Amino acid sequence: MDKNSINEVSQFTPDQKKLAAMLFLYFLLFLASGVVFQISSGKPPEISGRLDSFTSSIIWAGSIMSFLIAVEKMHIPRKFLFWCVVSAAFGVVAIDEIAELHEKTLEIFGEDDYIKILMWLSGAVGIFLIYKIDKPIKIAMICLIIGYLCQTGWIITDMGDGDFFTLPIPRSILLWQEEIFEVLAMEWFLVGFLFQYRYLLKKG
Repeated sequence: MDKNSINEVSQFTPDQKKLAAMLFLYFLLFLASGVVFQISSGKPPEISGRLDSFTSSIIWAGSIMSFLIAVEKMHIPRKFLFWCVVSAAFGVVAIDEIAELHEKTLEIFGEDDYIKILMWLSGAVGIFLIYKIDKPIKIAMICLIIGYLCQTGWIITDMGDGDFFTLPIPRSILLWQEEIFEVLAMEWFLVGFLFQYRYLLKKG
């Protein structure tokens, strides 16, 4: 492993900072585009699926990126299988985002937030396992943690519309916050995977 690769594990390099700035601008524009398309539909985000389509595309990208990490780990079967599971999990979430399969739980439990709580808890377990099994570089791990914080914002705004408790925020604003937190969470997860994959390629 060369000196630059060693540095990337525990500290931020100039290349990482430059890439982080470029990705921040890119995903900010991506989010803004999704919001503009949603507003142009004239419907709130929970009715029209335009912003959901943007979110789903980011989740699919996360699935692809985690699969590429799996490919780089083919020489270590345990890690290869683990990252394949991560990729599959993101794929399932992406399908659910468009098909709204979680809505079916309304018929069973009378509330679809239970499956969302499970997804939120699964996110914490997933990040913990990624850390324990593969020890990502520092910047990748930070991105994943920020993504989970955004996911926490998503679950709080989703549950705080009166289903479990009531936040002192108009419901129309909560709906937007929920969707935006969801997009941000998936963007941060994707960026974390991207930094880790980039590191693996440079390490060789």
